[in-house]
Amino acid sequence: MEQGKTFAAQHTDDHRCAASHPRVRDWLAGIAGTLVLTDAFDAPLAALFGRDATVLPDVPLARLPLLVVCAAAVLLLAGDRRAVRASVRSAWPVWPAIALAFASTAWSDQPRKTLLWALALLGTTAFGMALEHRFSARAQATLVAGVISAIAVASVVAALLFTANRIGPGGHWSGLYEQKNLLGRVMALGVAASGAMLASGLPRRTALAALLICGVVLGASQSVASILAAVIALTATVLLVAARTYRSTAPVILVTGAVTTITAVLALIGTKPGLHLMARSETFSERTRIWQVVAAVAGEDPWFGHGYGAFWTGPAGARALAVIQLPINHAHNGALDLYAELGLVGLVVVIVPVAMGALGAIQHAMRPERNACVWPATYVGFLIASNAAESGLLRHKLYWALFVAVLCHLVRQRSAHAGVGSPRLAAMGDADAARRIAGGD
Repeated sequence: MEQGKTFAAQHTDDHRCAASHPRVRDWLAGIAGTLVLTDAFDAPLAALFGRDATVLPDVPLARLPLLVVCAAAVLLLAGDRRAVRASVRSAWPVWPAIALAFASTAWSDQPRKTLLWALALLGTTAFGMALEHRFSARAQATLVAGVISAIAVASVVAALLFTANRIGPGGHWSGLYEQKNLLGRVMALGVAASGAMLASGLPRRTALAALLICGVVLGASQSVASILAAVIALTATVLLVAARTYRSTAPVILVTGAVTTITAVLALIGTKPGLHLMARSETFSERTRIWQVVAAVAGEDPWFGHGYGAFWTGPAGARALAVIQLPINHAHNGALDLYAELGLVGLVVVIVPVAMGALGAIQHAMRPERNACVWPATYVGFLIASNAAESGLLRHKLYWALFVAVLCHLVRQRSAHAGVGSPRLAAMGDADAARRIAGGD
């Protein structure tokens, strides 16, 4: 029985953190879905067909590639009903948020748009679950770093070939994207994933090359918010590696590092010398005014908001834009956009899973097992930091899909570790554990 416990525990750590072996078709499906969710095709589609092109009412042409994401999710989960059920169970923390998005159709300012957005969110969530099923945590980091490195190279080529359109008057790059902050946020994610690869002992030359190309393009974007998010994510990775190395002083390392990082960030964004160093005004490029106006308008429906995806294109958004007088479609803050669309209830059902993910990721990274990984903690740190000045919570984007993937990973890990000592799991023995490995579960 002890042998069964040991084997089951070892299998849980090896498969979920490091040792899954995606098939070639899994890699192809993962790459396709990840690439689409980075929005790398939006600018080319807009250039070819115009920004306002639609395929159906309220369905922009740029959202049509989401069908590829849904197909990738189906392909990754196909042929294993047991795995589908397990994935659905492991994603339980996000289901209240998905349900609220669909329910908001009932009070939305634009019910059709809300329903379509909710369906897209469901497909993105399914892709996140499918990633977790086929890709270990370290494989997820490798996938993300690889795809974003390819986008970085393509952005360099675009900047060289189409300098007038891809490099702004201030010298900032937009690459494959229409706006520098979009490029910057994707590159910051690539930097975070590359850092997690290095910390996880994956091929160092590959990880360093990805870190270099993503870091260079991130700097060229001149997106200060994205640079800060990347630095915070890398700092979190370094702190976790240091804490794992020096376990006797791990609490001191983590607390001191967190306090130092927060103090440094506050000094940069909250003092005139810090703002001067970042070449930013006290309004953070008008963000403070945007936050004030959006908060005031959103406060008209504080509990349930104006409907998922319906604020900026509805009457409430029109009133906000009339005051802001800037061509924007989000509040440049993930929590504020949630509040505007789904109210205080929406904030709770999303922030609680994010907090659970943050705590669970730190605990997982600090486990003594050889193969415990830092990618979940790195990613959740990046997600929180990036949503301070941009919006990526509960969106049909790569950021939400990856959050679902790492959250499912953490839920499965926690359940597996809690069940390793149970008689039922111990009784499985080597034969059943081997069958699970062969089945990829």
